[in-house]
Amino acid sequence: MPLETVTAFDVRPEATVAYKNELHRVCAVLSLDRVIIQHVQSGRTESVLLDHLRHPSTVLELSAEKAEPLPALEAFSQAEQDLAKKRLEQLGELIGKDSRTREDVARVATTMDLSTASVYRLIKDYEQAGSLVGLIPGQRGEPPRFSWRPVGLSQATIMAV
Repeated sequence: MPLETVTAFDVRPEATVAYKNELHRVCAVLSLDRVIIQHVQSGRTESVLLDHLRHPSTVLELSAEKAEPLPALEAFSQAEQDLAKKRLEQLGELIGKDSRTREDVARVATTMDLSTASVYRLIKDYEQAGSLVGLIPGQRGEPPRFSWRPVGLSQATIMAV
């Protein structure tokens, strides 16, 4: 059986790597085996294991132009970006998990010095935004598709109550 040829490549911030046959940019190195990467087209970020990354030349259709960083993320200060990265690292075991228990969330909430409800909100915001922007204070995921309005009550009735 032939052995797979391994090509060395950089895994450092701003380096381009392949993940699931798509190009990504390394945002941060979290540990010896985990990094935060950002999809070059969608801007979606996620925490992945190093052994899931490949040399960028393995992507079937390489883009001719250089990947641009996600403009929405770049609009925030470095301190806000660092906070979002720290939050993603702390939430790493909960995000993208098929099943998470309330105890898992409560344990992470304690380490983050937040309430359990706040951690659930951060997870929701990150998953809706699809990027680190969802973890920046004051930012939320996609706006709701509908808004609540009382039906059958006039403004005068609402004011009277």
